[in-house]
Amino acid sequence: MTCYSDQRNSMFLSASQMTTRLNGRLSARFWFQIENENNQKLGSENDDTVIFVKPVYNS
Repeated sequence: MTCYSDQRNSMFLSASQMTTRLNGRLSARFWFQIENENNQKLGSENDDTVIFVKPVYNS
């Protein structure tokens, strides 16, 4: 978890990743990230969520 803060805004960032082996040489990597800002523009959400799923070839 990472936290940035100044006089006008603060942001919290949390990220996790997991890799799982599918077979002998192929794995899958999952990445999940949540970013929260306390001082957003009017009409926008406070949380941003990012999810990545990618194949990994193990040589």
